[in-house]
Amino acid sequence: MKKNIKYAGIAAAALLTVAPVATPVVNSISNTNVAQAATDTTLSNTVAKYFNTLSDVSSDTGAGYTFFSDINANNYGKEMSFKSFEALKSVDATRNGISIDNKNVLENDDTVKYTISSPQYSNYADFNTRVKDVIANGGTISLKITATDGDGINESKTINFTNKDKSTEGVTSLDVNYADPYIAQVGDSTASVKHTTSFDASVTDQNGDDVEITKVQPSQNIYTTKADALSQNTDKAIKDTKFNTKDATYYQAVNITLGNDVNVNSIYNNAQAVKDGVSFTINDANAVAANVIPNQPDTIKLVRAIKVGDKEVEPSEDSWTETDAPGTVRVGNDLAHLYDDNNKLTTRSIAASTDWATDKYRTNDKTGEIQYHVSTHEWVNASDVTFYAKGDNGNGLGNVTDLGTGHVVTLDGPAGFVYTLFKSDGSNATRGLAGLTAWQTDKSATDAEGNTYYRVSTDEWVRAGSGVNFK
Repeated sequence: MKKNIKYAGIAAAALLTVAPVATPVVNSISNTNVAQAATDTTLSNTVAKYFNTLSDVSSDTGAGYTFFSDINANNYGKEMSFKSFEALKSVDATRNGISIDNKNVLENDDTVKYTISSPQYSNYADFNTRVKDVIANGGTISLKITATDGDGINESKTINFTNKDKSTEGVTSLDVNYADPYIAQVGDSTASVKHTTSFDASVTDQNGDDVEITKVQPSQNIYTTKADALSQNTDKAIKDTKFNTKDATYYQAVNITLGNDVNVNSIYNNAQAVKDGVSFTINDANAVAANVIPNQPDTIKLVRAIKVGDKEVEPSEDSWTETDAPGTVRVGNDLAHLYDDNNKLTTRSIAASTDWATDKYRTNDKTGEIQYHVSTHEWVNASDVTFYAKGDNGNGLGNVTDLGTGHVVTLDGPAGFVYTLFKSDGSNATRGLAGLTAWQTDKSATDAEGNTYYRVSTDEWVRAGSGVNFK
């Protein structure tokens, strides 16, 4: 079963990296106040300029991937002087030779302290394990460098180190699906389509795994033909500020940027060369040259139709009868479109295989159609979901919410306590969490009983309750 990641605006674009279950969170970087903290603007600017001279580096062989040989448990995540920091092989490898004015200020100042550690690994042991894996199998690891004092300087930069030897397969095929057309009404402003970043799309790779959509950028031009929208011929863009013609169809380009180090251009070229096992499809049709952007290898250009209806005509003369029904609806194998209070198709959908709380359903008095209420003014067809009454054992975790960065779940002791982990389908996982530990979390969810859960690995959740503390 494929799980689709839906892009719902810039604010929810990216999924966070979740700490492995075996990795407690340790705050190993401390910002120490010093008696005579540096406040000089020149010093702060020089630190920032110095960090800007550091850039990503790579090695063609595992044998050459020696950037971390002098990083150890004694200096990983620990404060050090500028001279000690700059002497590290990992830092030395990233310097690109740009000269820095007043660099002697950094060398002679002892109020600013420097730390170096990986954003993904809170302790040296896990970091070192990852380094060995990258040396053996290829791949990338990141280091975050930070300069701080007790009175105003706080600069940081993340550097990526890549071993190109034996690098993993990565994404070799793309299957893009998005909702088409977008529905507008006579009299609607064209700006509403030009500026919205809500775009119902999913992308999967050759294994059926999700490829993250990190950015959606709609074109500021709208056209009367799909070809003009793809070519972005500004001379042929419509000048109207409103959609004035009933039943007309317009077209708009929408660029989506992908994560996971995807090279769209390479995948397209391999698909054109009929390379074995490579495909690039968009809404079940083969991608064309205009879908790729030569100087943006991580971006796909899509075109959506905009269909204009008649605002003066009510969407439906049908009446509905509402019935209270607290519980959960589970979406089937495909995304489910949402409808507004007037039974008009909205621009949003809910993802396949996800659960949503509902408080009631409505029945069409003329057709008998049933829809469940899943947001303030949105409904989903009963044919697209399965309903579980509150208290039924068929309810997994729903109402999944992104929490953003920096959140941790801490567990009370003693260390001998074990906290049960649950899967998203509501069943018990095979592992538990020990007391007196802390865990990164990026999502919360609820079950049909209203209990809250926090995600601590790909599909393992700890339930909020006595001894479970969220920060």
